[in-house]
Amino acid sequence: MKTREQIKQMLVDTLMEVVTTVFSTVPTINEKMEKGEFDAGCIFAFIGLVGNLQGNIVVSGSEKSASAAVSKMLNCKSDISQQDVFDGMGEFTNVLAGGLKKKASSAGYGFNFSLPTVIYGESGFKVVNLGKMEVIKLNVYCADFELNLRLSFFI
Repeated sequence: MKTREQIKQMLVDTLMEVVTTVFSTVPTINEKMEKGEFDAGCIFAFIGLVGNLQGNIVVSGSEKSASAAVSKMLNCKSDISQQDVFDGMGEFTNVLAGGLKKKASSAGYGFNFSLPTVIYGESGFKVVNLGKMEVIKLNVYCADFELNLRLSFFI
């Protein structure tokens, strides 16, 4: 199996496990093909990767979707604060990076990762990678929300 496909499969498997555990729901995961700028009003959580696998993981969603996801994660029925949404998106990305690290390490692609950084943008912007990195983009659909995942890497 080619490296990109192997890493993509590890990412999909990790995403399925983490979403099922954290949100108590089984997601639909599709590869995202379209390119372009992110929508305004999105929340982004970034984690940098260093080691045999280098790059970053970005999880994003609209403010509404991120709020619904974090409410589900915290098992809250009422409105949650914007700060709780930011913290929850960062924590979800952290758990995802930890799960991927476990799978990648056993396949020889060990890495360490940074603390999450969360960015909220009221106007659209674009994530751009420097150099020639592989990029895997996935959409994660659950009953109450949709999140986008982007893994940019090189080995």
